Amino acid sequence: MALKIALVAALLMAASVAPPAVSQLTTPPAGSPLIKVNVVVNGTVPCGPGAININLTAAVFANATVVMLCGQDIVGSTVSDRNGMFSLPMAANYTKNLLPELLANCSLVVPTPLSLCNSSLNGTLQAHLQLHSSNLNLGGFVGLFINLIARIFQLMP
Repeated sequence: MALKIALVAALLMAASVAPPAVSQLTTPPAGSPLIKVNVVVNGTVPCGPGAININLTAAVFANATVVMLCGQDIVGSTVSDRNGMFSLPMAANYTKNLLPELLANCSLVVPTPLSLCNSSLNGTLQAHLQLHSSNLNLGGFVGLFINLIARIFQLMP
């Protein structure tokens, strides 16, 4: 019996520290006011790991699929343009932990085979997110705008 109680307690503790599911990120607590959050993630996909410099002298990955993962869930996707640039708009409902959860638990993954852009590379590109800016709009409706950018893309085997 004591073993069952210890097991249940351990499972409850594990559940309380597990990363939240996407629905937890976008569903406000009961009774809280509904505030719309417009999230936009921007970036440029390189043809390999590393950063794109301001002059775009590094090769870019055109027509690459960019997927946003939060935990194991796909919450959005887009395709880069001919300059490797992408913009991924999403809408969510405000929760007090939305931004910290997005930054801690979400990342961008490029599932398009890297060999299509650079034949000497295998693997997948992945980048974490960084806050670029945010603001509150009270004109017409209460809304929060969060602009995120891709950090440096890393090569994942």
